[in-house]
Amino acid sequence: MSEGGEPDPGARFLRLLWCDSAGLRRCKVIPMAELESTIQKGLGLTKACMACQIWADTCAPGAGLGALGEVRLMPVGNPIQLPWHPQHAICLTSLHDPPGGQWSCCPRAALARTIKQAVDAHGLEFHVGFETELHLSRRQVADAQRSGPDSCTAVDNSLYADSLALDAMSPVLDTMAESLERMGIGLVQFHAESGSGQFEVVTQHASPLIAADQLLLTREALTQVAARKGFRASLHPKPHAAGAGSGCHCHISLRHQGEDGESEAMHKGALGLTDWSRAFFAGMLAHLPGLMVFTMPSYHSYLRMQPGAWSGAYRVWGEQNKEAPLRLCTLEGFPEMTNMELKSMDSTTNPYIALAAVITAGLLGITKQMDLPHPYQEDPSHLSPDDAAAAGLEALPNSLAAALEALDHDKDLLEALEQTVGAELLQAFLGVRKAEAKHFDSEADAILYQRY
Repeated sequence: MSEGGEPDPGARFLRLLWCDSAGLRRCKVIPMAELESTIQKGLGLTKACMACQIWADTCAPGAGLGALGEVRLMPVGNPIQLPWHPQHAICLTSLHDPPGGQWSCCPRAALARTIKQAVDAHGLEFHVGFETELHLSRRQVADAQRSGPDSCTAVDNSLYADSLALDAMSPVLDTMAESLERMGIGLVQFHAESGSGQFEVVTQHASPLIAADQLLLTREALTQVAARKGFRASLHPKPHAAGAGSGCHCHISLRHQGEDGESEAMHKGALGLTDWSRAFFAGMLAHLPGLMVFTMPSYHSYLRMQPGAWSGAYRVWGEQNKEAPLRLCTLEGFPEMTNMELKSMDSTTNPYIALAAVITAGLLGITKQMDLPHPYQEDPSHLSPDDAAAAGLEALPNSLAAALEALDHDKDLLEALEQTVGAELLQAFLGVRKAEAKHFDSEADAILYQRY
């Protein structure tokens, strides 16, 4: 990672962090004295790592990976100090397969490859930012024996932007914010959210690769700082059955580098959108049902996809429409702030794979010269299913199995993903997610929550 904080001169150990197909953050630790050797030779890792399932370290059937083969974890960028654990620093990694260079199942390489295709074919550059929602609960000794959606004891029952909730949890939230800043991650804001014990942390936009790197580090900081303070920070999409779900909304903007060398921002044109950006976002909208496999990839992701939950249950886009999965964000007088928010995303993602898929869908829109339909400026949650259908509104998949089926029927997106994400990583990722859909669909709800 080319941007970030500085390593602690007293750090004795270095964590090498990666994210697998199930969205789990994993790491190996080396003494700092081994850093130079690891930069040159990497650290051994089984190829099976990208096929492991969420409930056990076993390879998903059909993922194409197993007991054979090893790759090398290669540090990326400078080590970054862990403010909550000064003896440790951390590095993002890429996965290499000697002697051929980057491994075909390396998620970070897949995103880099997708970005390069966007630049080479269309002269596009992107900025991406994230809103990370989390639930804070009090840790109890009995938690290990409890399960189910309501097993956590939320820290409060407050409402959106409640100042009392913020003040009560300021010792934790302030430390989270300070940790992000010390790690070189720009903080925009944080506040209480609508759910019990729920908060939102918004980080600065960056290029897609840096944004994905920083999102993984943000998740590390939020969960680890909470644990150090005696709390549990859950990034689960729906930790409380009756409460608000947690997303990881993605804000994306793009610029087009014209043949004359001038950069055309997305905020020019009708509704603040250029033809390039309209086509890109039209591609995202057209392929959204299948795209959700990558941006809402867990069985539990779909528990928050309900009309009226501001998560976007219908395939529409709108200007400042909180019920649309694609929301155009604008501010009069500040056109440079125009961006599109993808609400159909949560923290069970592998951010590299998710962003690669999002960009791939957008590029299809450009290649096929798509255009956005008229923005939907109503609240579809007020409609019955029959009325929504009569109005021509298409309900988005309400389960991981349904999203997988939508992707299976989206041959254009699958073909494009084989070129960007890569056929082998695509097979591994889909193998893991298909196994998850099948496994959890046969389990009781209490066991589902315990697994997560």
